[in-house]
Amino acid sequence: ITAETGDFLSTGDAKKESVATYYVDASGKETMTSYSRYSNRVFDSSHNAIAQTVLTYTDDSLASLVSAQEVRSSGFTASGVAASEIIAAYSDEGFKAVTGVEKIENTPDPQGNILHQVITKYSGRDSKDTVAGAITPTGKLSQDVIDNSSFDSQGNPAVRAVTSTYFDSTGADISTTYISYSNSYDLYNRPLTSNVSYYSDSDRKSLTSLQKITYSEGDYDEFGNSRHQTIKTYSDKDAKVFVQATGVDRIFANRLLEARGIATTTTSIKYSDEGLAARTGKVVNLIDPKDVDSSGNVLKQDQKIYVFAGGKDVNTLHQVITA
Repeated sequence: ITAETGDFLSTGDAKKESVATYYVDASGKETMTSYSRYSNRVFDSSHNAIAQTVLTYTDDSLASLVSAQEVRSSGFTASGVAASEIIAAYSDEGFKAVTGVEKIENTPDPQGNILHQVITKYSGRDSKDTVAGAITPTGKLSQDVIDNSSFDSQGNPAVRAVTSTYFDSTGADISTTYISYSNSYDLYNRPLTSNVSYYSDSDRKSLTSLQKITYSEGDYDEFGNSRHQTIKTYSDKDAKVFVQATGVDRIFANRLLEARGIATTTTSIKYSDEGLAARTGKVVNLIDPKDVDSSGNVLKQDQKIYVFAGGKDVNTLHQVITA
């Protein structure tokens, strides 16, 4: 963490600050995964940053911008968790083109673990807002209501329930999903296993499917992206009625897309048995890096579907998906 000389307030708080983050592998080798520059900072009496702008890059060369954000935070608890955060995202370093706004409301326990969280996403920001002023979101898109419990020693929730609601342009509900997670994590706080239960009702009594996901610990990159995972799907809560299995492999074309978690090649191989011996086909999604805009939106992708027949994958369908 580096503060710029002469940019300290009388309270000792840094108006400008840079943070370089490194991934440290098992051998002790360090790899820079992000470089963030904080500015326009305003602090409360407890030295919490209640307003700031953040530019994040893949490294300290500042060549590849990952994200540009304006952040407003309030209601800090003794553990340092903000009860409310409003984040405006931009596609440029000059904070001119707004790409969306998130409002995050947190209810933490005394240790700072988030027990209850509401994340509301919006399409934009009021045109009357100023860079230094309040952030007024417009155009509600979706809302996630998250309840966490049974935290591990690093604060990761072992059990999570998520209710997601999506809205149309008038603000009316389009659909709602009910999903519960049961996770285990490695030393880097990355999932090792995840049981994902999908329900058709808010009481989470009518299960529609269960996915048991296993991540390959050695196949995570330094940004925390999983390069390989296995998904086994069942139609009952006890995982006795097997439906299908999928092995997923992901490839990233460059560090910027890797930092954003956008895989340029995703291959999903389908199996009809739990042992992954009876292959039935595969789906390959291809994204050309030039078809990802400055905000990280995928504008076009190719999808090829194969059926396994005669000892080989036979391409039966090709779709070009354009946003």
